[in-house]
Amino acid sequence: MRMLITGSRGQLGSALARAFPDAMAFDRQKLDLSDAKALRESIREHRPRVILNAAAYTAVDQAETEAQTAFRINAQALEVIGAEARALDALVVHWSTDYVFGASHNNADRPYREVDPTDPVNVYGASKLAGEQALEASGAAYLVFRCSWVYAEQGQNFIKTMLRVGAQRKQISVVADQWGVPTSADWLAASLQQLFRQHEVDQLEAAKGVYHWVPAGTTHWAAYAEFVFACAGMQVAVQPISSEQWPTPARRPGNSRLDCTKAISRWGLSQPDWKEEVAKCVHSLKADSHQAI
Repeated sequence: MRMLITGSRGQLGSALARAFPDAMAFDRQKLDLSDAKALRESIREHRPRVILNAAAYTAVDQAETEAQTAFRINAQALEVIGAEARALDALVVHWSTDYVFGASHNNADRPYREVDPTDPVNVYGASKLAGEQALEASGAAYLVFRCSWVYAEQGQNFIKTMLRVGAQRKQISVVADQWGVPTSADWLAASLQQLFRQHEVDQLEAAKGVYHWVPAGTTHWAAYAEFVFACAGMQVAVQPISSEQWPTPARRPGNSRLDCTKAISRWGLSQPDWKEEVAKCVHSLKADSHQAI
């Protein structure tokens, strides 16, 4: 099975490259999704049976002033991938975000389901939603997995920021009114690996659609920070604050929780508690004295 991975040096792309070592893995230097012509030519040259699209524009705040770039990578590239995948009869696996939601259910007391109305509150979320829609409109076979608050040992993320800041300060203020689920990139890759072990590609194609996939449980950023510090054995006091007290260029939804019932029912995959995966990451980072935090 010929498999092509985009964004292979990102948090998720790196995890996918490790999970599928025989795949053709391309980083941004080798395959820039903002270059539609190069993307189209690469897919036609390599003729993959499966495309794992882990490349994305993920700078949420920066996207507010770079909307054109965000949409070119997160949406227009999906038009190309979808069209080429349909021509090749290839399966596209794509990862989206909780940020496709935001406004109408911002204060809802339940996680979002796949059938809930989408209503992004920032450019990043809007560009990712446009990517989902472009993939659906292409007529290609696809699986879209929406996830939230992704982290890994590589790259920059909340865990590594907390460990770095916690080493310098004894008290930190963190937002406590934005709820979601920290999601390990390695766990996402392992889940997909399990799917391909248990199902033929044509079976996966028959189940095309959008799925929510995050670990079990929910938390807010302040509690998340407290757990990171506890796992690392760091004595740092976390002061919970509101989003209004920590303004950012891009609005964040208050509710980013995702209901994974559909994926569990369809695939029979297991959900670990988010704390289990975060603890693994923190302990690994602390154990590796050469890991850049």
